[in-house]
Parts: sequence; C-alpha cells; structure tokens
Amino acid sequence: MYKRSGFTIIEILIVVAIALIVVGVLLSGFQNYARYQGFKAANASVALTLDQVRADAKVALQDRNHGVKFASDQITTYVGDVYSVGDSSNVVVTLDGVTIIPNLTNGTTEVVFGKVNGFPSATGTIQVVGNNYNGTTTFTLTEAGVVHYE
Repeated sequence: MYKRSGFTIIEILIVVAIALIVVGVLLSGFQNYARYQGFKAANASVALTLDQVRADAKVALQDRNHGVKFASDQITTYVGDVYSVGDSSNVVVTLDGVTIIPNLTNGTTEVVFGKVNGFPSATGTIQVVGNNYNGTTTFTLTEAGVVHYE
C-alpha cells in the first residue's frame, strides 16, 4: 500500500491563517505602543522646554528674560520680554501627533520667565492632547514658575 507523506493544502492554509492572525495582533500592539511613545516624547519636550527656559532666565543668560510661545503643534523659545516672529534666536520645536492647548492667565499663549527670579508672566495650565494616541497631559505652571504635570 502507498503511504503519503507531507501536508495537505487544507493544513497549510490553516497554518498560514493562524500565522496571519498572530502577525495582525502583534502589529496592532506595536502601532499602539509607537503612538504612546510619540505622545510621551511630546510631553517630555514640553516639560524639558519649560524647565530649560526658566533655568536660562534664572541664571540671567544673555542678561535678559526668556519666554515660551505655544502654538497648536509647536513650542517656540525666545529671548526677551516679547515674542518676535523673525528673531534669529528663536528656537521652534514641532511636536508631531499632539495638539497643545494653553489655558493661561488673560488668555495668552506665551509665558515670559523673569531673569534671576524665574517668575512667570502668566500662570495656568497647558494641555497636551494626543491626536494619534488617546491621552491628555495637563501641565500646571505655578506663580513661582514651577511646572507640575499629570
């Protein structure tokens, strides 16, 4: 009698289908993780930028105040009392995948930290809302210039 060896086409199709399902689940998890990491990176950029600008003001770098201007997906740091669009010392950081919502005193979108004392010109909150990741981080800027976030 003749004995067959190998796999039938049905067995191969079942194995391929199971492998595709596993790859789909892993790929979905990886994409969610990548979005989360992008959201965390944007939050870290906001926190580090605020801390750095305040530190620059406190040490009176360039003997001037230092400020931060918030736009929907950008943070611009500047030197001086007022933001000027064309100033060559401005540093613009674009944050991908998030929207920045400043809720500062008097509805302003910028904060100037005083030289030496580091006190901010405005207090309130800055929200970072994920566009690709379902998350929101709220940064609170106190009267002393300290930034807390959750």
